[in-house]
Amino acid sequence: MGKNVTTSTITAKKQKILIVDDTPENLFALEKVLADVDAEVIKADSGNDALKLTLHNDFAIAILDVQMPDMDGFELAEILRNSDKTRHLPIIFLSAIYSDDYSVFKGYESGGVDFITKPYNPAILLSKVNVFLQLNRQTLELQRKIELERSKNYLEDILRCLGDGIVVISLDGVIKTVNAAASRLLGRQESELTGASIDTVFKDKKSRGWIRRHIAAKKSAGGTRKTSTTLESTITTTGSTIPVLISCSPLYGGGDSITPVKRTKGQITHFIVVIRDITEQTNAKKREIAMGGDLHAVVEATDELIACINLEALFRRAVELARDKLGIDRCAIFVMRDGKVRGTYGIDVDSRTTDERSHEIPLDDVWRKRFSPPEPNAPKWQSVMEARTYWNGEKSVTISDGWVAITPIHASDSASPPIGVFVNDSMVTGDAIDELKQDLLAVYCSSVARIAEIKESEQCVREQAALLDITADAVMVLDLDNRIIYWNKGAERLYGYHSEEVIGMDLHSLISDTSMIKFANAKSKNPASGEWRTRMGHTAHDGRELTVESSCTLMLDEMKQPKSILLVNTDITDRVNIEQQLLRAQRIESIGTLAGGIAHDLNNVLAPILLSVQMLKLKLPKDAFGKILDVMESNAKRGGALVNQISTFARGAEGENQLLKMKRVLTEIKSMFAETLGNDITMEVNAPNDLYPIMGNPTQLHQAFLNLCVNAREAMPKGGRIAITAANIEIDKSFAVMFREIAHGSYIAVSVSDTGSGISDDVIGKIFEPFFTTKDAANGAGIGLATSLEILESHKGYIGVKSAVGEGTTVTVYLPAETDNQLEDTGILKIAALPRGHGELVLVVDDEASVREIVKETLECYGYRVVTAVNGAEAIGEMSRNKTEVALVLLDIEMPIMDGTTAIPAIKLINSDVKMILMSGVRSHEKVTNTIKSTINAFLTKPFTAEVLLTAMKEVLA
Repeated sequence: MGKNVTTSTITAKKQKILIVDDTPENLFALEKVLADVDAEVIKADSGNDALKLTLHNDFAIAILDVQMPDMDGFELAEILRNSDKTRHLPIIFLSAIYSDDYSVFKGYESGGVDFITKPYNPAILLSKVNVFLQLNRQTLELQRKIELERSKNYLEDILRCLGDGIVVISLDGVIKTVNAAASRLLGRQESELTGASIDTVFKDKKSRGWIRRHIAAKKSAGGTRKTSTTLESTITTTGSTIPVLISCSPLYGGGDSITPVKRTKGQITHFIVVIRDITEQTNAKKREIAMGGDLHAVVEATDELIACINLEALFRRAVELARDKLGIDRCAIFVMRDGKVRGTYGIDVDSRTTDERSHEIPLDDVWRKRFSPPEPNAPKWQSVMEARTYWNGEKSVTISDGWVAITPIHASDSASPPIGVFVNDSMVTGDAIDELKQDLLAVYCSSVARIAEIKESEQCVREQAALLDITADAVMVLDLDNRIIYWNKGAERLYGYHSEEVIGMDLHSLISDTSMIKFANAKSKNPASGEWRTRMGHTAHDGRELTVESSCTLMLDEMKQPKSILLVNTDITDRVNIEQQLLRAQRIESIGTLAGGIAHDLNNVLAPILLSVQMLKLKLPKDAFGKILDVMESNAKRGGALVNQISTFARGAEGENQLLKMKRVLTEIKSMFAETLGNDITMEVNAPNDLYPIMGNPTQLHQAFLNLCVNAREAMPKGGRIAITAANIEIDKSFAVMFREIAHGSYIAVSVSDTGSGISDDVIGKIFEPFFTTKDAANGAGIGLATSLEILESHKGYIGVKSAVGEGTTVTVYLPAETDNQLEDTGILKIAALPRGHGELVLVVDDEASVREIVKETLECYGYRVVTAVNGAEAIGEMSRNKTEVALVLLDIEMPIMDGTTAIPAIKLINSDVKMILMSGVRSHEKVTNTIKSTINAFLTKPFTAEVLLTAMKEVLA
């Protein structure tokens, strides 16, 4: 019957299934599949939510999606496996993407019991779930049986180990069974007692008669009559009398079995007699009665001793209270260390208190000096000291003039040497020794020892706390419920909380749910060593998010049981930020590499468009299509310029400095940037025509000023105005004091102003630091202004910033002017005036068909003969067939099968005099080595105009 009841109880409590998937549709479908399962389905849409659910639920099975943001299924399974609560939880993985052998192996390695690939067969999944639910039911039933068997054995062990004697008696007074304690109390073996009558075992008439009367009364009342069930009596065994407390209770059952379960008819089958030895309690009562109010005096003295600030004050006050509270006139405390006296505190009969700071003096020498009797008695006293009876705890030694009482002052471990000795004597008063007072003094010395131990620990703790307050790390101690019970100065400095604010606070209030789970998991993974390390996110008092490396140690008490947790937290926020910044820099570098490849492909697209437009200008009427073709040509050139600039930024090419008109640079920046501003931000450029020219890299300067404009735009989320103003200025000594080491002379001052939120005083000094940003990690890497500063300093320029919160920001750049040079606008050459060929044969090599065809048509239009090749291998074949005729090879770098740089040496072997022009979609290329550069005559960057192409060919063939 018991088994059926238990089983029904288990099955009545529904099992729980955890399903985790970040897609609501998948959760809904999975829940529908499991609708017919006799279990409660609980859903979670992320790994973190799933971990929270495991804290408050016991699951029979977990079904996890593999691919999830923040924490995938494998990571979640690892955490569940490392938790004591979910260590054996069956886990089934579901995945629509990860279905290869490695992913399946990884699923099993992280703790999964099955791996199912989506789309799955609902019937198969349902059958597997039912199998695991059945296994869980069987496991619970097996655990219940094991627990019952363990409880039964445990009760039997308790019965054997009980200090009280247990005697089971039949209705006719015959002993059926006894335990070991009863055998010891009754002074006979268990085999002798079994089957004996209570009349022969309980020889004391009072005990025997009381048991007989109790049994008779219970039998006559059918077990319902209330009678006295305890008796304070004595038992005589092996010649000694022991005070005991006897109780007697009926047992109900049938036959020879004994059970505490009462039958429906209430039939009493046996009686159980419990015998308890109360010798210690009886003696304690006697001593307490004898001592009377003296114990109260010890309590009062102890209360005063607790208030002492240190050990010296404690021992000094202890001898004073022995006189005032306990009436001991002549006494002393010798404080011991390694068998030698380190201090003496005493009171003579004239109430004079004496303190002696004896150092490393043997106890015998100190006693001889303080308690030496007259010379005739010296040998006796000497022999007492040589016998060293005080180590044995002897209370007193009688000498001719009286007695000397010796009471060791032991700490918690009485087996260790005493920390001191309390001595009192009657050599002056001549009083007889008072044994009760000496017993009282032993209690008093025990209190002194415990308080001394506490004071010494407090002193040690104060010293350690002082050391802990010096360290920069945050040191805290938690109780086993994760409440803070200690908080050092380092923690105050790191978190901004004073100790009185956080004592008693739960650690969870300082860290996130995810960090709390990590802390608990790290603790559960290291139960044996009691030490673990983990990284956690904390929140400071001012709201700052901190990352700390936490070293945790489980502290044990004197019984080797856990009592607290020591945490030493090291602030690694800056280190983590630097790591994240480095990762961002690596991502930016990767994006740059990708951008370079995209730029190459876009230039191949733009090149035929630009050449085709120029060819159309020659063949179509200007009146009908001239304006349209001009717009197409202008935009193709602009697209090529933008792509080439992106390519230069991505590749990090330095480029060459050249003489520049700053007005043109600023105008180009406006045309490039204005389209990204939106309707709520306006941009204007004010620059005079007579601006000095400067020597600089146009690409780098574009980047520097674009970064300044981007920051201006970010400062105006609600809209505003960006103004770029340029002017010629002369810097003299009075102006130069604004900048350190600025040279005197002519400069161009370019100011970028915005009407945004402005910059506070505590931030303005950091804006040019690498990776400093006030935006979150997703919206900025913090390298824009640092890059601008580096570029402008490489041009020997300077930057000044003026800003106020709510009043906008103005960044002024000072660039040295080239006053000895003048730049003139040359205009654009007319396409009809482009240089022509004279029938030279040109080999055009490019894998892009559109580029090959438009270049071929353009060259043929201007007097050249053209042959084409798709790659380097075909180019070598064409050269072999026309090796004496080909005057110039126009060769792309990036091509399949054989690229341009590989084909160049073979082409030169066929005809060493042939001219070479390389084409590429990027400004520079790592494959163009110095050796190859020496063999080529020109380099064209796509897209190029017919003017650029024909001019370069004329120069090469000249």
